[in-house]
Amino acid sequence: MRVEGTIFPENASQVGVATFSQQNGSDHILRIYQLLFNNTESVYEPVKELAAFNFMSRRDLVGFLDDLPHLNGLEMLMLLNPL
Repeated sequence: MRVEGTIFPENASQVGVATFSQQNGSDHILRIYQLLFNNTESVYEPVKELAAFNFMSRRDLVGFLDDLPHLNGLEMLMLLNPL
């Protein structure tokens, strides 16, 4: 998987989000992982996968990544539970 980036919310210094992508055939998959700060090692470690999204093109994946930090909770819930 390719590391796409990290997001660290201003109001929660012990947690973060890491995004990874991979290509499977013509599909572009984005995986979002929760990070938790390990005080003993002084590093953030992945805890669990929060979501995975499938895109038809790399361009669509990158567009979603640009929007991701600005999505509100309701928008994310709708993305996680599509009709």
